[in-house]
Amino acid sequence: MNNEERILTLLENIQGQISSLEKNTNAKFEAMDERFESMEKNTNAKFEAMDKRFESMEKNTNAKFEAMDKRFESMEKNTNAKFEAMDKRFESMEKN
Repeated sequence: MNNEERILTLLENIQGQISSLEKNTNAKFEAMDERFESMEKNTNAKFEAMDKRFESMEKNTNAKFEAMDKRFESMEKNTNAKFEAMDKRFESMEKN
């Protein structure tokens, strides 16, 4: 085998190695892309679940505050009614 044949053989080997490296690199990049896509989907799903939980918490909190407001309004009405009744009793006592 002369020098030219050796050089051609070496170049063919190098070209084969480059092709193999290119295939392996492409496969690794595709695998990384798939992992990132999977991570993105999972992250989005988790954020959506968190959003739903916060929306539910907000609704529950608002409902509880509304219920508390109604209870305080009722207590205020009852207290006012009792004070009015007491005022009338005192007025009645003063007249007698």
